[in-house]
Amino acid sequence: ALVTPEFENYLYDSHILLLRPNIKKIFPLFFTFIFNSSFVQKQIDLLKTSQSTNQTELGIENLKKILLPIPDINTQKKIANIVLKFKKDAEVLSSSAIDIYSKAIVEFEKIVFKSI
Repeated sequence: ALVTPEFENYLYDSHILLLRPNIKKIFPLFFTFIFNSSFVQKQIDLLKTSQSTNQTELGIENLKKILLPIPDINTQKKIANIVLKFKKDAEVLSSSAIDIYSKAIVEFEKIVFKSI
């Protein structure tokens, strides 16, 4: 997740890696999207371990083994903004689909149960 300024001083669990990319080289939102991509998550699945607590551990050394495609900073910003727009569009469409589904159920029940 991307930690925004209002959450920077909170404590976090020791099983969480806090990464601070060099913002001159890596746009944080791009990094969040690429790190959560299936390409990177598949690498994490191969590298992660489980300790006695049964919590998944990645660790610093395994983190260093992950390959990331990092274009120039301007390209990163463009990609991140496109992905962000798609995510917002998807949220609107999802919300709309839920509303339409709910209305369809109501209409279905009116038609089916009207004679009862």
